[in-house]
Amino acid sequence: MKHFILSLFKKTESSPSPSVTELEKRLTALEQKMSAPAAPVSEDTHIHIESLHVDKIDYHLEFGELSIDQLQGRLNIGATYYTPKDTHIKKAAPPPKPKETKTPTVSIRSKSSS
Repeated sequence: MKHFILSLFKKTESSPSPSVTELEKRLTALEQKMSAPAAPVSEDTHIHIESLHVDKIDYHLEFGELSIDQLQGRLNIGATYYTPKDTHIKKAAPPPKPKETKTPTVSIRSKSSS
């Protein structure tokens, strides 16, 4: 394109005017700029979310597809409450049985109706 403009002006004028020389310089600068690879532009975007409102949560639990090879530990489904691992729950000792004392044996028989 530059050569076309230059040949066109050469036919009309014998010496190019200063404005034509300026246009040639600008055209050369634009061609160099267009041929040079553009540097990638990256911007760091920071987003701050103060609150988040969730309307609906869907859980899809497929227990039919669950296969268990080895079962260890505990599986809690639903509400789980924190229980510290270090706490050992000791069962209360059963109340002592009263000492057996010998009591007389009683047998009750009814009269036969005849």
